[in-house]
Formats: sequence, C-alpha cells, structure tokens
Amino acid sequence: MRRRRREDDHPVNLSVVMPVYNEGATLRVIVERVRAALPDAEIVAVDDGSTDGSADILAGLKTEGLIHQSLVHPHNRGKGAALATGFAAVNGDAVVIQDADLEYDPEDYAVLLAPLRNGDADVVYGSRFLNAVRPRFRDYWHFAGNRLLTVLSNLTTGLRLTDMETCYKCFRREVLDGMAIEERAFGVEPELTAKVALGRWRVTEVGIGYERRTYEQGKKITWKDGVSALRCIVKYGVWRRLTRARVAAAGEVRAPVLAAVCLVLGGAWSGCADDPVRNAIRAGDELLAVGATDEAIAEYRLALRMGGDSVRVAMLLGHAHAAAGDVDAAVAQFRLADDPDRRHQIAAALAQLGRRSLAGGQSRNMVRALEMPLEWGIEFIPRDLQGALAEHHAAEDNHALALALLLAATTGPGGDDSGDGQAGTNHNDDYLPPLRETPEELSDIGRAYEQLGGCPVAVRYFAGYLESDTGSFQDRRAVEFRQGTCLFLTARREFAAGTAVDDKSEVAAGHLAGARERLQAMIRLGTPRTLLINAHFLLGEVLMAEGRLVEARAAYEAALDANPQRTHALVREAESRLRELRSGVL
Repeated sequence: MRRRRREDDHPVNLSVVMPVYNEGATLRVIVERVRAALPDAEIVAVDDGSTDGSADILAGLKTEGLIHQSLVHPHNRGKGAALATGFAAVNGDAVVIQDADLEYDPEDYAVLLAPLRNGDADVVYGSRFLNAVRPRFRDYWHFAGNRLLTVLSNLTTGLRLTDMETCYKCFRREVLDGMAIEERAFGVEPELTAKVALGRWRVTEVGIGYERRTYEQGKKITWKDGVSALRCIVKYGVWRRLTRARVAAAGEVRAPVLAAVCLVLGGAWSGCADDPVRNAIRAGDELLAVGATDEAIAEYRLALRMGGDSVRVAMLLGHAHAAAGDVDAAVAQFRLADDPDRRHQIAAALAQLGRRSLAGGQSRNMVRALEMPLEWGIEFIPRDLQGALAEHHAAEDNHALALALLLAATTGPGGDDSGDGQAGTNHNDDYLPPLRETPEELSDIGRAYEQLGGCPVAVRYFAGYLESDTGSFQDRRAVEFRQGTCLFLTARREFAAGTAVDDKSEVAAGHLAGARERLQAMIRLGTPRTLLINAHFLLGEVLMAEGRLVEARAAYEAALDANPQRTHALVREAESRLRELRSGVL
C-alpha cells in the first residue's frame, strides 16, 4: 500500500531542476518558456562541465534574475550527477526535471502538477505515449527501445508505466529527501523509477507533448545508454528487491521470476553477486527510507567495518544522523565526506536539520548545523534560515557576518542588478552594527553585496581585503575570483549603459571608460579563467565603441588566444570582428 498524505498538505511551490551540458543554443529559450509557463517557479540549473559557454550564459541568466541558482560541475560527470546536485539545492515543495533542450514543453507543468495538488499522487510521470497526438519519434529504434525498457522496468518494479525513460518526472519534495542518487549518467532514469517503487510512493502518469531532436541538433543519448539502462533495471529493480528480505517475506516480490530475469539480463554479471558491503549499504538505505534511523546507522557502520568506502559511508551516516536529529554526529560525518562536488547535497541535509532544530526551539543546534555550510559561503545557507542566523551572530557581536546574512536574507532572488552601486533596497535599516572592518569583515560584507547584485560596492570591499595582505593563499584566491567576477559584471552593465543611446555625450563616454577600466583590471587579475575570453571580447567591443580600433584588434586577438581550442561560443564572433577590422569595414 502506498503512503498517504494529509489532504491539506499539497505542494504549492515548484522547483525546476535543469541539467545542462553544451546547450548554449537553447538555454535562454527554455528558461524563458519555463518563466512564461510558471513565473513563480524556482529554477535550479546545473552546468555539467559544458565546453560551449553554457556556464557563462547561465551566469548571465542568474544576473538577470531569470534563474535562481546556477551550479557548476568543473568537469562532465553525467546527467545523474547533475540531478543529484540540483535535487540537493531545491527549496520547493515539488520538483520537476526539465532538460535544457526544446524536446519537452513547460506548458505541460499544469498537467504534471494537477495530481500532486489534488492529493492523488506523490510522483507524476509525463508520458509521451498517452497524448492524443502521437509523439514525434523520428527513429523507430528509439521508439522501440523506449517501449522495451519500460516493459522490463515494469516487470521488476510492479508499476504500470508507459514511459519510464521520460524526462518529465515530478516529485513531492519528501520523495527525494531520503533518496541517494547513485547513477552518474542516463541510468538515473531506471534508478529513480525503481527507488520510487521500493519506497512505495503513489505514482501516476499524464499525457504530455514531445518534439524529438536529431543528433545534428545535439541529442546525446545513444545505444550505449540503452545497455546501461538494462544494467540499472537489473541492479535497482531486481537485485535490490532480491536482497530486501522483509519485502520478499511479505510476498510482494515473486523471487523465482525476478531471479530468472536477473539470470537472463545479468548472467554472471558481478551486480548479481553477493557482496556483504553493498548488501549492508542497501539494507541501510531501505531502513532509512522507512524512518528506521538507528537500524540504518547500524547497517552503515557494519559496511564500514567490512571495508566499505569510508567517504561514501560517512556521507550516508551523515544523512542518517541528520534524519535522527543528532546534530553533532551528522556534522562530524559530513566533515569526513566533505568534497566540493558534494557540498550542495550536504548543505541541503544540514539545512533541513537546522529547520527542525529552529522549529523545536533549539537555536543553538540550528547554528551548529549551519556552521559547516556557512564556512563555504552564505550562498549555501537557504534564505529562510539567513535571518535567524543573522540574529544569533548579532547577539554574539559578530556584526560583519550578521550584516552579510541580513543583507542576503532581506533581498529577493538575484538582488538589485540595476548597476547603481546599491545592493538591494529591501534592507532592515534598524540594524546598523558598529563595523570595525577587519579584513575578514571586509570579505564578508563584499560577499554579501556581490550576492545581492551590488558588484560596484562589493569590488571596493574585496579590494580592501586584498590590500590588507592577510589571509591564506586559498582565501585570497577565492576573494580574487569574486572580485574578477564582479568587475566583469559591472563592466558589462557599464557597456550596456554607454551604448544605450547613439551619441557621443560625456555620460556615454564615462560609462565606456568605466567599462574599459574594469575589464582591464579583471584581465590583470587573471581570474576567473572561465570569463577571460568574455572579458577580452567585451573589451574589444568597448574599444570599438570608443573608436580605438588598433587596441580593439589586440583585444579580439587576445580573446582567441584565451581559447586556443576554439571551442568557445564567442570565437566566431571574435574572428568575424577581426576580419571586418582587417578589411576596413569597421
């Protein structure tokens, strides 16, 4: 029997998780479509190591306030990894997956959300085969492969789906909170389906539209992903159920049938072999999913004693202790598992623990839970907890950090990006602490203004910190990175203001000069490296607008030198500008 929820506990806020890999051509279009379909939806985009400038486009969309979070993997890790990062960062009551191409139409969100709002389901799949209009599969083998994988998945999960491989999967938030994503590539689709079935959540399907793109248009899935999907169906739909003794004892799994499927699909594959460490981890996962935290912790510790991966098990133990409400134990385990790729997931788990502590009147536990994410940056603290954390640090006379948290808490997503030097207008004027402006305080306040869109102000604070010649090499590099980003964003606004009107006024000239100086300062700083080609190209545009053609040519050439592989989206633009300069067109 699937879990039921109170009829008055329906989701009202949607979070859209958008994995991105080399989708620069369609990114803005799909984000605008999401905004048009559901203006209040939270958009969390995860760039998975793109090489076509997608990360820069996402940064621009975030600056414009069109997306709420732009997360970046330094190298390509796969769709599953991108979804795991995105799921850990969302704040909504419901979560939907949205690919960054144009195959799926956000206009279908209303259809997807209806069963959740009505209390009829916990998970909704958008089926391309239930629509009155036949989906446009241009390739018979893709069509047949999708149907075959769905049938095999249904045999192993007991669900009655028509489209297991669909991108459009919509979940209540709590379905994902207790789910660890293990697959890094497209195998995440059968993994999610099997784990939803194992969790006994209520699943339904609705019909959606679909417009398949070709490989020439950028489609990435291949026959190898189909083979991987078969492996995952066996791994999560068959083997996990066979090792779940209490489910088999309840008569919910026909073990002989599933064992035969495992034999046919897996053969002597090691995934069907007995592994005590993996069995202990699986048992812990299943116990944690049904709320048996003490038993789950015991299973994870058993896996550790039997030689399990210490970092992976520490991550699992951290989640289990967090679910049990043990702040100190959860933080200790998460510190053992700390890695930049895991930080959003760890921060999300500790934020949930902080919320529960705050609701229970245990503010000290809330502060303790949030210490680790705060060390990584204010951006890892959810806005609903920033105010409470600011009050605590103000009471402790840590005024700089309190101000930074308060500024972040009292400004909406994206901040004030007007470029007038003021970081937001929704500040609490009753809180004006006596700042001593130590180097650490300068860094904290600069980061607060940066996050609120007040980069012109943030640059001054960052410069003050760097001039103090204090802090570790790593801390100084982090501040230089933030200063470089702010210099670039401010220069881009100055250039837009200087070219908004076609005249040679002193105001326009002042904006262009400001843009040039900031870009030159950022280039001298040499960071962030991902924006250097953008900075050189924009400097060329500024110099062109100022009539300094020789210097503009050098800037465009520097843009090409910054990307010798010629993979960046701006390469063609820079080459075009150089041809025009050499031919005398400009």
